[in-house]
Amino acid sequence: MKDGIEEKDIKNLLTLARIKVSPGEEGKLFTDVQGILGYISEIQKIAVPEDTLEVRTLVNVMREDDTVHESGLYTDAILGEAPKTENGYIVVKKIL
Repeated sequence: MKDGIEEKDIKNLLTLARIKVSPGEEGKLFTDVQGILGYISEIQKIAVPEDTLEVRTLVNVMREDDTVHESGLYTDAILGEAPKTENGYIVVKKIL
């Protein structure tokens, strides 16, 4: 892996992103990206003692489904509220 970034890499990224910029803006972008990557490499050099790392476990915050009703119990009531239904489904406008 190479160190840093080159101007041709910036041109490649601009091509892939389909972004057109002036040559002056390319130079500024190159300088900005170099600064950002330099800052990231400085951050990566920081040693963090392992005892400061915090391990968290994931907890489900959703309640358990204690009162499960029988399937289809409310289907007719829900379909009755819809403006248009077809074969047991609510018909909605096609948006593409």
